[in-house]
Amino acid sequence: MNSITIGFSRPKKFNPFSYLIMLADRSSFSHAYIEFNSEFYQRNLIYQASGLSVNFIGEDLFNSKEVTVKEFTIPISDEAKKQVVQFAIDHAGLPYNIGGVVGIGAVKFCALFGKRIKNPITGNGYFCSELAAQILQDFEDASFSSQDIQKMTPTDLYDYLQAKYG
Repeated sequence: MNSITIGFSRPKKFNPFSYLIMLADRSSFSHAYIEFNSEFYQRNLIYQASGLSVNFIGEDLFNSKEVTVKEFTIPISDEAKKQVVQFAIDHAGLPYNIGGVVGIGAVKFCALFGKRIKNPITGNGYFCSELAAQILQDFEDASFSSQDIQKMTPTDLYDYLQAKYG
């Protein structure tokens, strides 16, 4: 049996985009990431959607920029971990889905008036919690609809993992 980690963080330095996410989500974090250990390279690798793309970053550099708020260890089989890493390699370099984040803002705004809508802006690539939710759906037993994934905030993902893995 193997594992991956889904983590939640916020930047160490003030970032207006991150601050808006925390404000809208009423949360102490603004980012979700996937971490896995590479025994061969003797490193923990962080896989994330941040900046302008889906990317990898080493754990030390990540920790120099981010405050980790909470992490959940997800047990998976060796084969599933291999498939997660293959997915990560194949999707690295896709664009950050800023349109999807703007669409989540529209979903939340409409909810203030009691109106439920699906995310009106689905773009190419991923935003952070969308990427982590997609991995959970594809390689773990999570059953999110594509519409759920497209409007999943870091807090939504956190709540799901807290309920399942506490």
